[in-house]
Amino acid sequence: MNSRFAVPTIVLILSLRTGDLEAIENGNELALDIGRAPTPLERTTMIENAIGKLFFFRYLHIKERKDGDLEGRRFIRMRTVEPSSDVHIDFVVRKRQSLKKANPIRKGQGIAVTGRIKTIAVTNAQKIIVLDPVIVRYADRLSPVVEKEMLHEVDPDAPKTAITKESK
Repeated sequence: MNSRFAVPTIVLILSLRTGDLEAIENGNELALDIGRAPTPLERTTMIENAIGKLFFFRYLHIKERKDGDLEGRRFIRMRTVEPSSDVHIDFVVRKRQSLKKANPIRKGQGIAVTGRIKTIAVTNAQKIIVLDPVIVRYADRLSPVVEKEMLHEVDPDAPKTAITKESK
């Protein structure tokens, strides 16, 4: 009787897709790389490879914030600047949980977000990355604490204690 269910269960488990989780890349490094690209061809290649991918940005300095309402749905439009590259990161917060996190954060403060890159525009005057959709992670500081920032502050899955030979 148990063997009747074992075979279909095994087939079901094996048929489930694994590895479909998308990697989230470092947006701060992308912004810096775009600003420092030695040639227009390399910059274009970076931009083409980044469009549609998820990126995590920290230390974004909020320069503009506009609250609005469209057809009964609240939104917050933000223009931020990534501090190491001076690239503008623009996005609109629409998701309920993200709105709760973004609501107390004001112009002049820092924010950390994860978003999918919709467009990247580069001109002589400025560089703009547009994220859509975006998830607000938390209110953030405006810059890293040099040589004092802990890995677990950046990666929530990282251990909070140091792994040493004695602890193994």
